[in-house]
Amino acid sequence: MDYDVIVVGGGPAGSSCAIYLGRNSVKTLLVDKALFPRDKPCGDAVTGRSLGILKELGIENKIEEVQNQKIDGFVASSPAGQRSKSRQEPGKDTAANGSFSMTQSSRRQKTL
Repeated sequence: MDYDVIVVGGGPAGSSCAIYLGRNSVKTLLVDKALFPRDKPCGDAVTGRSLGILKELGIENKIEEVQNQKIDGFVASSPAGQRSKSRQEPGKDTAANGSFSMTQSSRRQKTL
């Protein structure tokens, strides 16, 4: 078979790209080395900006069809010990603007 585009990687970005291309009459092949569904923490989270893309694709309702949990904050840390904290402000819809407000801390995290 002949394809106009081959998308390598069926994660959120690759899948979205393949959907956009296919809907625009581009003959597309999506390939991934893994079998689906698969558990992948970085692919399991959906941010406010991602929700906008899912709405544009017409598939945002699929999130509600599976067991999910809303996150109102997180802490990210680097190997050097830098930390960034984020928390949703009470009553503020972060999905509307697509982001959490970020604060940084230079505290070192203990290695567990």
